[in-house]
Amino acid sequence: MTIALPLLIALLAPAENTVVIKKLGVPRFAHGLAADQYKSPGEHGLANAFDGDPATVWWLPMPALAESGYTVDVQLAQPVQLDQVRVTLDPPAAPAPTTPAGKKAAPAPAGRPGRLTSVELNFWDKSLSTTYPIYKRSLSLPADRPVADLGIPETARWNSALINDETFGDKRRAKGYGDTVPFPPTIDALTIVVQGVEPGELPPTIAEVQFLLHKAVLPVADLSELKTKQRAFIENGLRHIVEGRYFVGPDRTLQFSYSGGLYEVPAADWAAGKAEDKSRKKLGTWRIEAARLEIQTTGRKWEPVDYTIDEAPGRVLFRTKPVAGEFSVATRAPVPEGATAPASEPAPAPNVNSTPGFEPPPLVE
Repeated sequence: MTIALPLLIALLAPAENTVVIKKLGVPRFAHGLAADQYKSPGEHGLANAFDGDPATVWWLPMPALAESGYTVDVQLAQPVQLDQVRVTLDPPAAPAPTTPAGKKAAPAPAGRPGRLTSVELNFWDKSLSTTYPIYKRSLSLPADRPVADLGIPETARWNSALINDETFGDKRRAKGYGDTVPFPPTIDALTIVVQGVEPGELPPTIAEVQFLLHKAVLPVADLSELKTKQRAFIENGLRHIVEGRYFVGPDRTLQFSYSGGLYEVPAADWAAGKAEDKSRKKLGTWRIEAARLEIQTTGRKWEPVDYTIDEAPGRVLFRTKPVAGEFSVATRAPVPEGATAPASEPAPAPNVNSTPGFEPPPLVE
């Protein structure tokens, strides 16, 4: 049977009012990463909270939550109508693990998990205002309930901040809207602002954020491509920050050479411009593999490095031995007094054009 081209296009196109996410934005590079990003890139990443599958979970990055007003920006490829947003914090209970006879099951992560206690939801219609959301409400997330719903009433009033947008009134009247938000409202973006967090030893989680209309959950277009692009973005950011760089600490400097060598330079030699001196010690080798920064020392297996790179170049933190410590990032070694600075190979620019939908990695030039 032959299918006519217009019909084929219609069959392949997302259904009306399907949620198609084109971008998930966060304030800075590491804010969109999962708490276990360094060892399991993407397994618990940001996109998991919007993929329509409550079994896939986002582990929120704990350092980012320490900042007031931590925000996730969800931009849609096409407007949708909705009258309710549902936030599910905890994933469904997993079945008890089965293991071969005589073997113990892997232990569950130890520690008390943190938990979001309240978020602010901002609903946007960029055809009316690109400066302010059209409607906003806070949503409490009680400890005794894993799921919380925010319903938009039929008499919802416009966001009062819109009075500061001089074009909003004309745009609203041109569409025939009155003093209340049309019901059900049409939005093309949602921002989620974290207002309250109950801290714990383990990171808070969000299993799912869902849009509903007339009590029915709206379908979400497949996010596998977005997840793949996020992994590529993470790898680009890591490579740009690490490859060929010097990490300068109070007692030593680490060098991640372009050839893959991992070296340690004593602080005194670094200050004297002797980064390539015989005192430089090789600690092992390094690589970026499957969006993980890994190191290998003599006689050992490749091991992922636990890192915080959100504040590069001013501050980078490594937590894995033998590179553990706090450092700033330098692109070139100091030049000895009286010497001429050698030509230095520039670091490759991040290929952000290959990862549309994500903010570029932090630059260290």
